[in-house]
Amino acid sequence: MGSTTHDLGLKKGYRRLFVRLGFRKQAMTLVELLLGLAIFSILALSLYQAFAGGLQVIRRGEDQNKILREAQWSLDQIAQDLENMVFYDFSGSGDGKTACVGSPDEMTFLISTGRGLKVIRYFLKPLETGTVYKTLIGQRSRRNVAIMAHLEKHTRLKALIREEKDFSDFVSSESRPSVEEEILSASVATDGLRFLYMDQDKDQADALSTPKVIWKDQWDLETLPRGVRIDLTMVASQPVEQTLTFGRAVFIPLSRKESKKEEL
Repeated sequence: MGSTTHDLGLKKGYRRLFVRLGFRKQAMTLVELLLGLAIFSILALSLYQAFAGGLQVIRRGEDQNKILREAQWSLDQIAQDLENMVFYDFSGSGDGKTACVGSPDEMTFLISTGRGLKVIRYFLKPLETGTVYKTLIGQRSRRNVAIMAHLEKHTRLKALIREEKDFSDFVSSESRPSVEEEILSASVATDGLRFLYMDQDKDQADALSTPKVIWKDQWDLETLPRGVRIDLTMVASQPVEQTLTFGRAVFIPLSRKESKKEEL
């Protein structure tokens, strides 16, 4: 009995000591539980927003890289065709044809290939009409390109079309032309293709040692333009709609036949 009484007294003494030192055993209250859940929710929401923001940045970068590759490919293809542009004298045909015809959003000209002369036309076409073949973009060397990026709301996408047909079909009105079309890009804005044509101001060529260069939005002369400026506006859709405008200027050398034509 004496030892039992001694043990009970010792336990009570330890209990009083724990209470004084702040070791009182308490259960969590409802307020503490709700506060802990609120803190956990705030932390979880912050982590989710950071993760979602990172995904949006990745998607935006991937979409813009895709648009950049398509724009580079399209401009490379147009520039390559323009550099191979050739002059042809239609003055004896009497049908009003010329080697190059251009408007602000369409251009037709002749190029020389290993299979003879070809007629090339670039224009925009709604995606719903017709059947064309999309060009697969491969790895190509990067050229100097001026890039201007800005946010802008777009209306509707169009496809950039490269059309090719034989020169014999172009000059003959009897035969049914065999036309090949391919899509260079299906992410072009509605008015996203614009051509400007470089010419020399002949009125000032006599007075000045260096002729003045002028840019036109139409070309219907018998000679070739001295250069062509292409502006291509593409649409990126991830995560928000935005447009990217790419520009390139291609200078066209003067051929011997064309120089004789200008002298006359």
